[in-house]
Amino acid sequence: MKPRLLIRIAVTASIVLLCTGFALYSYFRLTAIEKGGEVDLYTLVPADATAVFETDDMTGFIEGLNGMSSTRNGVQPGVSPLFALVRANYASLDGETAHGLSEEMNKVIISFHGGENGGEQVLYCLLSQADRNLVNRFVGKYVSGQYPPKTTSYRGHKIRIYPLTDGNFLAVYLTSRFLVISYQKHLIESVIDTEISGHNLLDEKGFRGVYNGKSSNRPAKLYVRMLPTSMGNMADSRRPSALLSGWVGLDFAFNSESLFLSGNTAVADTAFTFLHALRTQQAVDSFPGAFLPASTFMFSRRSISDLPALHRYSSGWDFRGDSSVSYVQQRDDELFGYLSQYAGKALTTALFHAPDTLADPCAVMAIPINDMAPAQQSFREWITSLPADTLGQLLPSRMYLRVQQQNVVCWRLPRTTLFARFTGITRPGLNPVVCFYDNRMFWAPDVRSLSAYIEFMLRKEVLQGKTAYEEAVSGMAPSYQYMLMADLADVFRQPAAYVRTLPSFFFKHADYFSHFVLSVQFTCADGEVEPHLALLYKGG
Repeated sequence: MKPRLLIRIAVTASIVLLCTGFALYSYFRLTAIEKGGEVDLYTLVPADATAVFETDDMTGFIEGLNGMSSTRNGVQPGVSPLFALVRANYASLDGETAHGLSEEMNKVIISFHGGENGGEQVLYCLLSQADRNLVNRFVGKYVSGQYPPKTTSYRGHKIRIYPLTDGNFLAVYLTSRFLVISYQKHLIESVIDTEISGHNLLDEKGFRGVYNGKSSNRPAKLYVRMLPTSMGNMADSRRPSALLSGWVGLDFAFNSESLFLSGNTAVADTAFTFLHALRTQQAVDSFPGAFLPASTFMFSRRSISDLPALHRYSSGWDFRGDSSVSYVQQRDDELFGYLSQYAGKALTTALFHAPDTLADPCAVMAIPINDMAPAQQSFREWITSLPADTLGQLLPSRMYLRVQQQNVVCWRLPRTTLFARFTGITRPGLNPVVCFYDNRMFWAPDVRSLSAYIEFMLRKEVLQGKTAYEEAVSGMAPSYQYMLMADLADVFRQPAAYVRTLPSFFFKHADYFSHFVLSVQFTCADGEVEPHLALLYKGG
């Protein structure tokens, strides 16, 4: 047989085998689909999602949420309109079947896609063979009967628009294997685009860093993209954006009085973030309640063992607001250098009420000093040799505080952003006041705050021993890189310039969060940062 003929036969056989293999693959794939093969819902989620809620047991999650004292007292989370819709009709939907919702329908994902109106969300759930009829019966009973549903076609797929009794419209994409709903039709179209293209959230490297595809023994999980994160009151004209991290994965847990979230993080590759700065910090031990005023309603404590990392991260918070960048930057560098030489490894900030009024909070930042005498001498030499301010603002000045017959020397600093970087406070300006007291260097926006703090300490009226404080710290790790605690109702009442270290998300949903005390803690192990959050219900 000629070689040319042999080659022809070989090529022809290869093509036949290839076509046969492809046909068999297609047949078995279509057979699996027809039999209701399970879909990975994440393959439907658009890659631009900013957060994802996931549960394999929606029934159990709703029952756990309903078991909280806050829920029984009428405090309802309003974070997700779609979740609220499902939760409001859950009992009716569950009652449509003899044995409750199927295992497939209990698997639910809600993706969030930004937007300020709260409706930029999509809900996905799996369906068993019997669930499609259940969904159709339920929709027929609970949508508005005033207007008929409208059906549109997008890239060969049907989208049904249902009018609801509350005046909203619900876009529904229903197949034999899954259900997708949203208040926004364009988001359903985005889901269809994702399904057709095959490019979805699982293709995002940062998301894959926290998502392992395995079910946990917790009732639900929340994934949040934290880069960047809007901080502070929504009405704040100088509200900053913080580079906190990349993706964060948080597991839910409940008891009757608290909601807990804890999990893992993925450090973003694109910017130097808060998590980058945390990973290089040594842990600090114990809690600061013994030296915080009894009226403290928000405080934080962090490690500053690697100040250059914190300097680099916090330099992105631009509080200068003027053209004299070089003057302020030089003072910042000098003060960071001073603290690198004399400061201990922890920094504490606190917002508290003065003894005589609830109007206008007091604020302090406290840094332990390792060797007080040379530290004070070095500080005096530095502040008395400063050049004139390029904008002619307040010059450094020496003052005296007299508190309960004690004289305390304090200094008004030249313009610097260091205090603002750690507290977010720019009121009344960038000229904080400092003093050395009780082996610490205290910073404050005004003399009033320093005076009120020292008065609390002399009276021995401290936060330690207070019920809410002790309950909150009892569940926290004794060693950590960062912690924050806040009575959110009190925080929401404060001027915007004082509360820029809390994400805007909490202010946006203040009606719900005002009933809770928030505690946040970040711990590090083997270079990995683990977040822990708790919301403790205050009652009432």
